[in-house]
Amino acid sequence: MAVRPTVRIYAVCEEVVPDAADPNRLSLLRLVHALRPKLGSRYPVLHPVLTVFAQLTGGRGPIAVRAEVRHADTDAVVRRTRPFATAFPANDPLAVQGVAIRIENVAFPAPGLYWVELWYDDEVLAQAPVLLRPEQPSHE
Repeated sequence: MAVRPTVRIYAVCEEVVPDAADPNRLSLLRLVHALRPKLGSRYPVLHPVLTVFAQLTGGRGPIAVRAEVRHADTDAVVRRTRPFATAFPANDPLAVQGVAIRIENVAFPAPGLYWVELWYDDEVLAQAPVLLRPEQPSHE
């Protein structure tokens, strides 16, 4: 029976960049909590890429996780990735594994709240909100 990993860190950003000098160090670029389409944008609004970063621990052996973007009001899945495979050492429950999953071409159907979720074995391990709100007109 698979052991459910525990999420230590979870973030939504646009890019994860490994450090060339030290593979244990990563930079999360352009953290995302809200997106503002330009005034007058038509829906669906396309966002080219979101990246889910999770630091997991407590797993055993190989696992597969996936990411989903879900509209909070309707519970409709806007985008789902294929499963991403990673592996924990079979005998080290304290091992930490970093996972970065790119979600490309996310088409947001309407303004509002979206959940960016990390799934394992048909269960949500973590979720982060992303708010899509239209740009406000300037009052100059």
